Amino acid sequence: MFESIRNLKPYERRFFILMIISSITNSFPILTFLVTQYQPPFRCQRNNSTLATTKGTSIGAASSLHNSTTGNNFTSVQVIVETCHISLHNFNESVSNSSGANLEEKLPCESFQYDLISNENSALTEFNLVCEDAWVNDLAISLFMWAITIGGVCGGILSDRFGRKAIFLASTYIQFFLTFTVGFATDKVSYLVLAFLNGGSNMINYGAAAVLGFETLPKYSHNAFYYGLILMYAIGNMIVPGIAYYLRDWRWFCRAMGILGLFYIPYLWLIDESPSWLFASKKTEELGKLIQKINKYNGEDNKVSTNRIMLLKQEDERKAVNVWKTWRTLFKHRNLIGRLLVVVYSWSMTSLIYYAIVLNSNSLIGNRFLNCFVSACTEVVALTLCYFISEKVEHRHIFIWSIAIGGIAIAITPFIAESSGIGATVITMIARFCASISFYILYVYVPVLFPTTMRNSATGLSTSISRLVGILTPLVMHGASSKITSVMFAGLLILAALLNLPLPNTRNKKLPSTIEEALKLENIKSLSDDEENIPLQA
Repeated sequence: MFESIRNLKPYERRFFILMIISSITNSFPILTFLVTQYQPPFRCQRNNSTLATTKGTSIGAASSLHNSTTGNNFTSVQVIVETCHISLHNFNESVSNSSGANLEEKLPCESFQYDLISNENSALTEFNLVCEDAWVNDLAISLFMWAITIGGVCGGILSDRFGRKAIFLASTYIQFFLTFTVGFATDKVSYLVLAFLNGGSNMINYGAAAVLGFETLPKYSHNAFYYGLILMYAIGNMIVPGIAYYLRDWRWFCRAMGILGLFYIPYLWLIDESPSWLFASKKTEELGKLIQKINKYNGEDNKVSTNRIMLLKQEDERKAVNVWKTWRTLFKHRNLIGRLLVVVYSWSMTSLIYYAIVLNSNSLIGNRFLNCFVSACTEVVALTLCYFISEKVEHRHIFIWSIAIGGIAIAITPFIAESSGIGATVITMIARFCASISFYILYVYVPVLFPTTMRNSATGLSTSISRLVGILTPLVMHGASSKITSVMFAGLLILAALLNLPLPNTRNKKLPSTIEEALKLENIKSLSDDEENIPLQA
């Protein structure tokens, strides 16, 4: 990685650093759920009488509560406090073996009292999103993930129409603004609407940054560039719990997240449009000025401009191949259809489990801030380890082992939780470690499986469907403590590992240009050590 950065020219090196830094805050919107939906221990309140929600009994003390509520005259009441209601077992000691001497009744909670420290709250505690209204939390996450899907599709179209830089900056500023506005939600309806809108702009800038980088930087640095993007994303995960620790008020937390967008205003002048996009859009004058700017920054002669334009022309001609014809031809080959289905399924399962683990950090035993931080550190270690291992080990094997081990970890978590909460937390961290590796390796592994004219489309289709499947994230989160559900999802992950067994090896293989080359991938010559690295496609 460092060698790739050293080989970059000054302008490219500066661009590389600026773009990967921009990825730090991309995880902030989705991680706000860890603050807005924090559920502390709470107590059920009725008629100004507070009763702990932990199961327990009290005899006699609540007789006045029930008598005043029902108008009956019972000398003694046994109170059994459940999670979302109060069970009253009533009996009158003066009546023996008569009808009505022993009655059971369930009373709903009129309000809740939460165990919070000074200046600490969440949208959940403020809007009482527990018990009968707990569905709002799940719906908010599902709407957020649905909006990401819509935004991802629209973002790609808008990026092609208006330019990489314009959409990158616009989506970044909109993302921070919408995160800021979440802190002004007044009820559960406005909270849901703002959660949906906040998801719409999330990750558009991440995709635009990746495309902008791949079209600006030389091919040998693409793998390092994507590693930098995803590493900074993970570091952002480490920063959020620190901010949340000091800003316990959920409204001020969201507002602080939004205010951070001010740091990206200088990007209006620090980064430039993609040369490839300018050329494809016939913006000759802007392209000429940009190339002169790059040459001046690099201290190069302006004669280099001619070479740059020729390279862009060759690239544009390669992209002019009929993409739809390639897709129609693809559906004539069962092997490629199967390969595409396996990739889509694998990506969807990896995405589903990854986000479920990330958003379920509050339920782990121990300090919630420390758990979130350690979990993010686990991801940083996983990504770094995977980056170096992928240079030596076959990508397919890495994915198979990581997704399978992650599945086993998820399957055994509820069993270990019965005897050790800390043990369950450790196993969950292992599952996130594996999910992070699987996520990273997919971006390196998948592009090599398909020919040039459908490579971006196949990757885009996989990521879009995986985000759509992300709507089921709350289901996985709730099933984390269920043995049957955990084993079921573990089976789905292990199935993903098995489905990848027949796929071809891709490490150090040249990118296939045609369908024929993709079908004969095993026979394609490997790159030698002195050839450029496999470029990662957008």
